[in-house]
Amino acid sequence: MLLPRSHASRYEEAPRHVFESLARMLKSVITRIDRALEAPPYNLIIHSAPFSEDTSSFFTGTSS
Repeated sequence: MLLPRSHASRYEEAPRHVFESLARMLKSVITRIDRALEAPPYNLIIHSAPFSEDTSSFFTGTSS
């Protein structure tokens, strides 16, 4: 499980540098897993807040 250092409600609103950092990290981790475990199947799940609701406090752990 990979978790961010800072949490936010909406993945799609993250700054570009966050996406670039995530892409580099995922490539590194997946490459090592593929080598070590001979290309096993895996699922990539990105947990983000629903579009239709204001759930920012629920997903970030802050109160509004």
